Amino acid sequence: MSPSPLSLLLLLSASPSRAAVVATASPALSAPAPGPLVALPECASPLPRHEPVRRTDYAFSWAESERMFARYYHCAQPRMRYAWKPRADGGADAVMDRGGEVAVHVPRSFVEKTLLHMETIVRAGHARRIYFIDWDHGHFDMPKSRMAEAYLALWNEGRWAELMHRALGDPALRIVYHTQELIEPKEPPRELQGTYEDPPRVIAMDTLPKEEALAMRRGMQGLFTLSFEAHPQGAYALFDGSRFDFSFEDDGWDQGFRKINVLFPAQEDHGH
Repeated sequence: MSPSPLSLLLLLSASPSRAAVVATASPALSAPAPGPLVALPECASPLPRHEPVRRTDYAFSWAESERMFARYYHCAQPRMRYAWKPRADGGADAVMDRGGEVAVHVPRSFVEKTLLHMETIVRAGHARRIYFIDWDHGHFDMPKSRMAEAYLALWNEGRWAELMHRALGDPALRIVYHTQELIEPKEPPRELQGTYEDPPRVIAMDTLPKEEALAMRRGMQGLFTLSFEAHPQGAYALFDGSRFDFSFEDDGWDQGFRKINVLFPAQEDHGH
């Protein structure tokens, strides 16, 4: 049986005292604790469409991000084409676009451990909200030796469904999250590696000694992207009541920035 979010947090707190492990004893951040979501009486509709703006054009404080999240959450229309559909066995049915739609069965263990990563990170204060200003994706990594041994042939033959199903259940899999994407000033740790071993861990890469972190990064092979999108009808939920979806779509930034008019409706009037 997989550990509950609380038991995972306690496990991390009791683990050997290395600064790399995110635990409940991590330094306090200035980010406010998540509050209740506020239902907005009016939302801009229909939303105008435009091309994504440059992410470097924007920087927000924690407080600004928190205020904008409510408008984003309630007013922006979900844009994921291939949001996961939960299965009765605890896994999910997903679709990847690899020059055509590829059906992927996501195992229960992957769903549970990813949700534990997310709860751990948010409870520790290293991210606050699931949206593009703070945190909306992660990058899959596999040790290069494991990739060559178990997955290279599948990759070369384009057997994506088999490759993904196996990889998502592989304890060697890692996922790298970057939080606080557009928040300034950034407060480390914000480069966080989630593991899929038993029990799973969350490791703060930016608190490791430089050479150790570099060696870990060099030893990994990038795979795909996991995107998250928060909206009230999402299939999954965090402890604060906000809901979200998962997808293998690798266009999280586009999804986010095409919604930026929800936060700044006047921008189109200024030619952005």
